[in-house]
Amino acid sequence: MKHLLLIPAIAMLVACGGGGSGSDTSVSSSSGNGQSAPPASTPPPASTPPPTTTPEPVEEPEETGDIISDEKFDFIGKNNLTLSLDNNADASRVYLNVCNNFSTVNGVVKVDYTTCQLRTTLPAGAAEYQLTIGGDVERLVAQVWVVEAGAVPKNYYWSAANDGADWSIEVN
Repeated sequence: MKHLLLIPAIAMLVACGGGGSGSDTSVSSSSGNGQSAPPASTPPPASTPPPTTTPEPVEEPEETGDIISDEKFDFIGKNNLTLSLDNNADASRVYLNVCNNFSTVNGVVKVDYTTCQLRTTLPAGAAEYQLTIGGDVERLVAQVWVVEAGAVPKNYYWSAANDGADWSIEVN
C-alpha cells in the first residue's frame, strides 16, 4: 500500500519539477495549445509516529559516608586571618589590595584583582584588619600602593602553611 502511494507522488514531483517557488501558478504545455493544466494535487503526508525516548537511568544520590577526602582536609570552609599593618610611609595616601589569585612571570607579579579579599586606603600609623578567607586559600599577596604618579606597588606575601592566622606588614 505504501508503494502504491509513493510511486505516483514521486512521479508527480519529478514531472512538475519539484513544486517550484509557489508564486507561478501557470503550467507550460509541451503540446503548444496554450491551455494550462490544472495544478496537481499532492497526497497528504504520511503520518509518522513520534519518536520514543527511553528515560535516562536515575543514579542513586551519594551519601556523605561515600565521600573520600585527604586526611588534612577538615571540611571547614573558612579561616580567620588577622592582618596587622604599620604604615610608616611618607606619602599622604597609601592604598592596599589583598588578593588570593596571583602569579609571578619573569619577576613581575600578575594579580587577578577580582579575587581581592580587602581593598582599602591605609591610615598613617598602625591598623588591624580581620579577614575571613576560604579554606582553599593557601596564599595571599598584599600590594601596597603609594598614590602618586608612576608609583609601583610593594608586594608582601602570606602563606597558610608558614604564617598561620597572623600576618604583620611594615610599610616604609
